[in-house]
Amino acid sequence: MIDSCRRLVERFNQRSRKEVLDLYLFELLQQVPNIIGEWLDISNNRLPHNARGELAPTGYLEAA
Repeated sequence: MIDSCRRLVERFNQRSRKEVLDLYLFELLQQVPNIIGEWLDISNNRLPHNARGELAPTGYLEAA
């Protein structure tokens, strides 16, 4: 169980670095939570997911 949690955390860290942190030059540390929050919302709620027939989670819930 610990190994699977570790893999999830490492995957999140890799994706967040690749898709957000490496793309922005933050002027203030306080900007980071807002940008990460927006990215999480888009990634978790709006982007299509393979496991859901290419529907975003919100669209998947509406179709159910």
